[in-house]
This record gives sequence, C-alpha cells and structure tokens, in this order.
Amino acid sequence: MKKITVIAIGFLLCNLANAEVYRCVIDGKVSFSDKACPGAGKAIDVKVSPPSGPGSDAEMQVIQSDRDRIQSNEKIRQNLDNRLKVRQLDEEIDNAQVRLRMLSSQMESELKALKNKKRSANNNLAGAVYEQSISSEMNAVTASYNNKIIIQKNEIDRLQREKQILMSN
Repeated sequence: MKKITVIAIGFLLCNLANAEVYRCVIDGKVSFSDKACPGAGKAIDVKVSPPSGPGSDAEMQVIQSDRDRIQSNEKIRQNLDNRLKVRQLDEEIDNAQVRLRMLSSQMESELKALKNKKRSANNNLAGAVYEQSISSEMNAVTASYNNKIIIQKNEIDRLQREKQILMSN
C-alpha cells in the first residue's frame, strides 16, 4: 500500500513539473501563474537546462585544488593525531616509571622493616625459628614485588614499542 502511494505521489509531482506556465499582464503588472489568466494571458515555454556534465578546465582545476587541499588537511590532521598519541604515550611511560620506582621503594621499605625484626631475634632455638620465618617472609616479599616489577617493566616496553611505531609513521 505504501509503495502505491509513493508511486502515485511521484507521478503527480512529475505532472506538476511538466505543467504549463502562464504569463499574465494585469493592470500593467506582469505575473506568472500555473492557471490560465483571464484576458490576455499566454502560455510560455520554460526551458530547463540539463545538469552540466564535466565542467570547464577552470572548474576542474578548482575541484582538483579543493581535493588537494582536503588531502593536505587530512595529512596534517593525521600528523597532529600521531603527535597527540605520542604525547599520551610519553605520559603513560612516565607514570609507569613512577609506579616502578614506587614498587622498588616499597619493596626496600618492607625488606628493611623485616631486617630490623630479624635483628631482634634471640640467640637461641626460638630466635632461630623466628629468624627463619622472617627470612621466608623476606623471600615472599621479594618474589611478590619482583613479579609486580616485571609486569611494570613489560608495560613500559610495550608503550615504548607503540611509541616507536607511531614515530616511524
């Protein structure tokens, strides 16, 4: 049903486009109408020129100039986008390096506290067991922080590779 309505409207519009135009002179004033004028109205031919094909050389040069300008602007935009991404990567690398230093500092701080605990162990069997448990705890702290440090270093390497790729483009 909708298709039929659309087609019918299309035919009506086509008929309107081909309707006659009348030139009327009423009280010395010229007017145009789609209906015949009473009295001295005449039907006139309205010539519609077809759309122009390829333009003149000057028009083609303007079009090519516009295309060149658009391409140049696109290259500039891509260059600016790359610069922005490189800056963001630099910032991420800096932040990752700060986190890496913090992890190292935290590890050293925890190990220092554990070493101080170890010094206070008595020089007997109970002290030896206590000292052994602190040594195990120190090993666990070192392993834990080393894993976190390795992950952070890998992240920094990944960011630096990504930065290199962007800078080579």
